[in-house]
Amino acid sequence: MFSLWQIATRNIGRNRRRTLLTASAVAFAVAILVFIMSYFRGVTADVFNTVIQLQTGHCRITAPGLLEREILHPLTPSIPNVTMLCDSLETLPEIEVATPRINFWGFIETGDISRVEPNAGIAVDFTREDAILHPKEILVQGRIPEQGSLEIFLGERLRQELKVDIGDTLWIWTSTSRRGLYALDLVVSGSFQTGINPVDERTFVIPIKTAWELLDMEGSATEVLLMTDDLWNAETLRPIVQTRFSTWHNITLTVTPWTDQGGIVQALRQVSSFIIIIIVIFMIIAASTITNTMLMAVLERNKEIGMMKALGVHNRSIVFLVVTEAIVIGLLGGAAGGILGTGVSIWTEAVGIQLGDAMADIDMPIGQALFPDFRWSYLAIGWVLGMFFSGLAALYPAWKASQFPAAVTMRAT
Repeated sequence: MFSLWQIATRNIGRNRRRTLLTASAVAFAVAILVFIMSYFRGVTADVFNTVIQLQTGHCRITAPGLLEREILHPLTPSIPNVTMLCDSLETLPEIEVATPRINFWGFIETGDISRVEPNAGIAVDFTREDAILHPKEILVQGRIPEQGSLEIFLGERLRQELKVDIGDTLWIWTSTSRRGLYALDLVVSGSFQTGINPVDERTFVIPIKTAWELLDMEGSATEVLLMTDDLWNAETLRPIVQTRFSTWHNITLTVTPWTDQGGIVQALRQVSSFIIIIIVIFMIIAASTITNTMLMAVLERNKEIGMMKALGVHNRSIVFLVVTEAIVIGLLGGAAGGILGTGVSIWTEAVGIQLGDAMADIDMPIGQALFPDFRWSYLAIGWVLGMFFSGLAALYPAWKASQFPAAVTMRAT
């Protein structure tokens, strides 16, 4: 076998141009594979983090019936005495943070501008939101509203559209939980930027105690978001919370992990299947090039193969020889492609793929720049797949070579 290995490594240098072409096909496929895996991981991580930050937490607690109508941002049903509930939840070792929120629609007016369309309002406990919303990280200018103050935290694009500065006063009015109308004058304490245009141009955040007055919801919230030490542990929270808090003030709480919420997760799962299909297509293209190359090499060397068979070389050894040649080409091409894909992934991870305003009108939690997330395991996966598909593609040429009759090939001379 060692001698056959030496012959195989020698043969790849007999037609260097053809070998280079074949290795380039493998390198291209592996480079694409490494970059796509890094790119998809970065995008999905960014989307997951954004959805968790703005909408779901690791786990979400609501009153029965709210999820079916949440697109309307209903204020009823709600969770009463929510501060005590959050304090009780945080005593569980599995939960790091429990924070209340109220999602509602609000109309904003200034002295010069009155917006006809409603804006998405989020009422939060800023002291608890450091682990979820990260207000200090998204702060652009000004400061975060103080708890219980008549202040408002505007998306930066919304602030620019309203033409207001830090310290200016806005008039916000909305429908209360009792279906009445109520309005408050709120001072702009600061602005934030998530990098997601639809959020930054349509969202404002106010302290939850201020929202209790505005919405007539004293002590209540529409939801409670939970954070654990790892987002993949979210499923384990549901039975724990449901067992400990089967009811709360005669309300049966609904506990929903982030994996069961909305269409984003399902869409990303579909995209992941599509990514796998793309990877397989690229590998098949590379494999077809190898098949063609090895088949041409086998047909050109029929005299050599016939002589080897006449000297007693078994068919399985002929197969081993051809497959080994392809694997060596896959090894070299995979190494080059892996290095190329790694370099591009690391570079784009550092500088990002700038989208500008391309996502401005798309209601998806994707920012203005995408950052791949490279892992060294992707290099190993790409390299191994390059060699595997190379060897797989050489099976037919190898079988074809093993079927050459020794006597016939010798007479061809």
